[in-house]
Amino acid sequence: AAPERCRVLEIGCGLAGHLLPLAAQFSESAFVGIDASARQIEVAETFRQRLGLANITLRQQDILQFSPTEGPFDYIICHGVFSWIPAAVQQRVLSLCRTALAPQGIALISYNTLPGWHGRLVARDILSFRARRLEDPEEKLREGIAALELLANAVPPEKLHAHFLRQEREQLRGKSESYLLHEYFETHNQPLYFHQFMSLAGAHGLQFLGEAAFHTLFPVTGLANDAEAGIQAIAADLLEVEQYRDFLRNRYFRHTLVTHREVRVDRYLPAERMAGMFVASSLKPDSRDAAADSDAAITFARETLATTSADPLFKSAMLHLVDIYPAFERFEGLYARAAERLGRVPAAEPLKDPDARTLAGALLRTYAAGAIELSVCAPRYTTHIAERPAAPLYARLMASDDGELITNLRHESYKPQKFERHLFPLLDGAHDRAALAAAVLTLAMNGTLNFSQTDRALTTPDELRPAIENALDEYLPRLAQRAFLLAPPPSV
Repeated sequence: AAPERCRVLEIGCGLAGHLLPLAAQFSESAFVGIDASARQIEVAETFRQRLGLANITLRQQDILQFSPTEGPFDYIICHGVFSWIPAAVQQRVLSLCRTALAPQGIALISYNTLPGWHGRLVARDILSFRARRLEDPEEKLREGIAALELLANAVPPEKLHAHFLRQEREQLRGKSESYLLHEYFETHNQPLYFHQFMSLAGAHGLQFLGEAAFHTLFPVTGLANDAEAGIQAIAADLLEVEQYRDFLRNRYFRHTLVTHREVRVDRYLPAERMAGMFVASSLKPDSRDAAADSDAAITFARETLATTSADPLFKSAMLHLVDIYPAFERFEGLYARAAERLGRVPAAEPLKDPDARTLAGALLRTYAAGAIELSVCAPRYTTHIAERPAAPLYARLMASDDGELITNLRHESYKPQKFERHLFPLLDGAHDRAALAAAVLTLAMNGTLNFSQTDRALTTPDELRPAIENALDEYLPRLAQRAFLLAPPPSV
């Protein structure tokens, strides 16, 4: 089902941090969220009312008692829930995915997996054992981590379990308090092997469709021998292939997609799959002077992701995506722009052009490697700073409520700086540049915002105005690059 017109159920929606931004973006879709916590639903419902959203229903509900009347649902989301509930409730989640899912619907269920969680279970046992007599959550977390640090530092490096303890200690660093309390102190946290999860799902008439992280469905790279050939030789089916790959990766988390057993799943990816698809890429070329029309190969890379090609059309397309990032370009338009950069006349029907088909195949392979993004709909953000820039209402409210994280139009979380937090509420589409500067000046004069220069506080309007202009020059493009500015509605 198209995201613009679909029905979505989230099981364990919490504060509806997933559903509320989606409901705001897709006004013709319908959303239902349930959660056992009355407090979280109360907070989420208040936020829904402030947003004025009529296309989302939030309900305090025990999963075991939930009997949906709004379905069937095209999509069911159960994220951060399945591993942390008793077995009987897990069975109910899978039963709901069977009974409430539309015939062609897709359910996403995330869960902790083995073998990766073997080491983390040891860390969880250490933290919870140390904190078993403590009541205050912050104290439990502080003392538990201190115990893990003590043991990790005490074991001689040559001991095998020293590596595991230190690895678990490192992966705890930088994690939020809410995450650590959820993972390490909840009563239930039972990781499963992938084959165990699929056995449970299969008993409810559900089959494996794939993973939300599409690139993980492909062979593990960088191995010393051809393990993939060996896996294919000993695996009886796709599910066993996935399990062996989990052993290779030491995988600890999955976002598994399931659908009805009766659905025929076509795993073939012909060039035609790119028709109407939107493409984006954050990869950068290895040379500022990279030329698409030369014979030289160009490597496009970011962190551990990279793709190298000497094909002129592919290089041209990737250079165009570099120019417009974070915006998406529809495949047909991307092909036309790439051809025009090379001085070619693009074909009227791209996928009948052999060069366009080659480009489509190359993009699919690059997506399978996790190096580019594909979307079936165009996100409504712009990198252009309008005369009166506007951020979505939910982002402005999140900022004004002092929430730690704000959701952008790419459905990503972002932790704003202090100036951005006060700038967001002003991005309502009514303030032009002069009005923005005047509003920020008021905040500076009343002490809400502070500006300084060479460690000296700026206090007078004449001192503050240039600093405010510089701040707007810096932060407005930054928010645009982070997909927070709404694109104008398409002209009719």
